[in-house]
Formats: sequence, structure tokens, C-alpha cells
Amino acid sequence: MPVKVPVAEVADYYGWPMLVETAVLSQWPTIAGDVGKGIIPVRFDPVSGVLSLRGISPAYGAAARFRSPQIMRVVNEALGQQAVRAIAVLSPAPAKPPAPPLPPGAFRHQEPPLQEDDHLVIAARRRQAAQTPREPGHLFTPDDFWQAARGDLVRARALARDRAARGAPS
Repeated sequence: MPVKVPVAEVADYYGWPMLVETAVLSQWPTIAGDVGKGIIPVRFDPVSGVLSLRGISPAYGAAARFRSPQIMRVVNEALGQQAVRAIAVLSPAPAKPPAPPLPPGAFRHQEPPLQEDDHLVIAARRRQAAQTPREPGHLFTPDDFWQAARGDLVRARALARDRAARGAPS
């Protein structure tokens, strides 16, 4: 809180005359009302009569530029004199700079805990799998249909060994 705000409150409490600059800055929400929504007073130069305002976002800054004649009129009526002769709208305050990157290995991600499946979930998955439509099995031959009988395999290996022993090509 700026020092001007408590000073203005003390001056108001004791009925002391207050500087225009202090009045504008410390009592901005009361003076500006709805016109000053989203706008923060930054400074007031009583010599030149320039009131510097800052929008809390670029949109509020644009609205302050658009409404500057209305803001000037409202502030001057609240002060009872033509103290504000111009309004300067400043760009919004810059965002905080990003935090510096962490050195490698400074932070390790935790592995998610292993989840044990609930027996009810497993049973539900099995029921769903059993109800899932499948290709008709009678249209396909069994896996052992294309396999040779054990005796045929033994005979083929024996012939291959015999050919290799004679030096004949296989």
C-alpha cells in the first residue's frame, strides 16, 4: 500500500485539506466509480494536469483511451475543480519473467503407482470379451490341418541327411 493512502485517510479523518494528487490516487474507486473499472491510477501531475492511468489488461487500456473524456469529466466533477486536463494511458504492467530452467536431474517425476485391477472389473472385461462378435470358426481350417504328420517329418529329415552324406544337392 502506498504511503499516500494512509496519509489521505488521516487527513480525511481530521478534516485537513488534501492535495488533489493524493485525493485522486487514494480515492480512485470512489471518484471514478464504474468508469474506472479495470483501470489503476499511476500518478497525477498537478502542474501539467496529466493523470496517468494503467489498464489491468490491454482491453481495459483501450477502454480507458476510448473513455478518457468521460473519465476526465467524472474526476473533475468529484474534485470540484478542473484539475485533470489530460489523461495518459500507459501500457499494462509487464508479466513476471519466466522462472529460470532447472538444472538437469533437479526434479524427478514420480512413477504412477501400480493399480491393481478389481476382481469385478476383470470379470466385467471377460463378460464383454465373451459377448464380442467374432469371425465364424467353421470358415477356417484348424491350425494343425496344414502340418505334416510326425512320421512324414522324420522321413524328410532322414532323406535330407542321406543326401548331405552323399554330397548330393538338397
